[in-house]
Amino acid sequence: MAKILEFQMKFIFPILLLLFTFSFAPAQQTGSVCVEKFKSSTQSNIGNPNFGVPSGNKIQIDGKIAFRSSENAKIGGLSLKKKHLIKIYSDKKLVHSFKFAFSEFDRPKLCLFLNDFYGTWQLWEANRTKSCGCK
Repeated sequence: MAKILEFQMKFIFPILLLLFTFSFAPAQQTGSVCVEKFKSSTQSNIGNPNFGVPSGNKIQIDGKIAFRSSENAKIGGLSLKKKHLIKIYSDKKLVHSFKFAFSEFDRPKLCLFLNDFYGTWQLWEANRTKSCGCK
């Protein structure tokens, strides 16, 4: 009996404790938005005068700023529980803004990009876009 109790204390109890700890580990509490790099093919769009130019684009999410250039830019540490405001500037002028909540999506990693075809800003889950990858 003593050997069984000793075996339980040495092996089974630590394993159960480890499993219990991981099963109640907190879920991810923040999300991120990857701002896709500017594509040279979208430098001008006749149908949309507010399209913006590559050198003058600035993206702001809840006061956090990312500049779009030749690299993708990540804005992280965004709460999963509240709405966020995205502001898009071109040449220091606000050209577009909208709100979103992570609850509208299945995953907490999103991608903000300028759709070449429509000339509009879009927010998708990062895994749905091929060119959106932030480190």
